[in-house]
Amino acid sequence: MNSALIREMKFTAATPDPEGGFFSRQPGSRELTGHAAESAWMSVLATRAPLTAAQTRKGVARAVALWTQHGITTASEMGLGLSGDDISIVQTIVDEQLLPIDLVLFAKASSADRIITAAYQIQKSRTAPDTDTSTAMLAARPDLDKRYINRVRLAGIKFWLDGSVDTMFMSRPFTTNPPGARPPTIAV
Repeated sequence: MNSALIREMKFTAATPDPEGGFFSRQPGSRELTGHAAESAWMSVLATRAPLTAAQTRKGVARAVALWTQHGITTASEMGLGLSGDDISIVQTIVDEQLLPIDLVLFAKASSADRIITAAYQIQKSRTAPDTDTSTAMLAARPDLDKRYINRVRLAGIKFWLDGSVDTMFMSRPFTTNPPGARPPTIAV
């Protein structure tokens, strides 16, 4: 988070770390660095206003430009359901055919029922009965993958078992944490 978002969220040095997450602090201080992990970051996401279709188009265009510039042909979203507007974002991407590459989605386990229901409705609304046209298309392009709708598919459910570097379960802690992670805590 930048300082403007920290102020907007009313986070200060006195803001406690929530259960299941934390705010990174300046060394030797309680001042925030801007990094929020796990449930601390989820509290920020929960306050974000839903994206508009125009914001979705702009964000997807920027991501697609970066992906295609580097030759990426398939992208993935590993936490669909972290934000309340994820389904409407995907709906815009599908409806407006915004992707020249494939997008594979994995639903957050706690949002799976809602996402699977929405995915089923999207699939159902776009599945044409076998007609001469669809049969001819499939015969001409047997490589078409019916699991995708306009290059997007729900591939599975994502389960988080261990969190991020700072909160994950480990048999032994790191002696030196990776850059950006909290200093190691070693039980004595």
